[in-house]
Amino acid sequence: MSIPNNVIAESFIESMQEGTSEPVLLSCSDGNGYVVRPLPRDNDYSFCIREYIATRIIKELGFISPEPAIIQITQPFREMVANEEPRFLRSAEYLFGSRYMEELNPPLIGNHLYSLKLACEVIFIDSFLYNIDRTAYTPNFGLKKNSIVLFDNECSFYFLYTIFPDSSRILPKAFEGDLQNHYFYSRVKGKSLVFDSVIAQIQSLNLLELRNEIRQLPDIWNDDNIAEKILNYLDHAQNNIDHFTIELSNFLI
Repeated sequence: MSIPNNVIAESFIESMQEGTSEPVLLSCSDGNGYVVRPLPRDNDYSFCIREYIATRIIKELGFISPEPAIIQITQPFREMVANEEPRFLRSAEYLFGSRYMEELNPPLIGNHLYSLKLACEVIFIDSFLYNIDRTAYTPNFGLKKNSIVLFDNECSFYFLYTIFPDSSRILPKAFEGDLQNHYFYSRVKGKSLVFDSVIAQIQSLNLLELRNEIRQLPDIWNDDNIAEKILNYLDHAQNNIDHFTIELSNFLI
């Protein structure tokens, strides 16, 4: 884990024209482009902290994901881009951004083209993160050379909002319905599951370092103290990873 990357928005590049949140591409003070969502639904900025935490964990688990950052939106910038993107006139001062990755190719057509080990690891990670948004319609991953790149992790920890999981379970029953829509569900369903490597990586996660890093994120992102709820869940799931694995495996057999 590390100190959050802080950059200042400098210029508007283009609208990404994808997804319900209609993200935009900005050029920032470190010389890089960042994909940013100007306004959240219902003025709820907690998606920023959910995506930040999920992205940091994905990277710690050895997968490639665009570098997350805190994007500062200054008043001069708002005024400069008001005609191109008026949503910034109403946005918060600090937004979540993910570094734009060039030369990212779309997914291969057909999940059977990916190794069973890779498919198992991705569906395990998304289940661990309660991420419901990596489907055939919204794969939210691409390919860079021979590596898979996971992005758009804003729907992670979704079930911390919508239900109170049964205390006897880590993986909520209701989540299993969404899991059937996962991009790799049919690739792993009924197969010999390969989870050993990703389990070892999750066991080695340093949640204390993550907690210290989260303390440095903007307060407006932490609506209803969602950061503490996420950290408590991660601590419980990590300490009971064997139980979690059994629940997921029973569903996928």
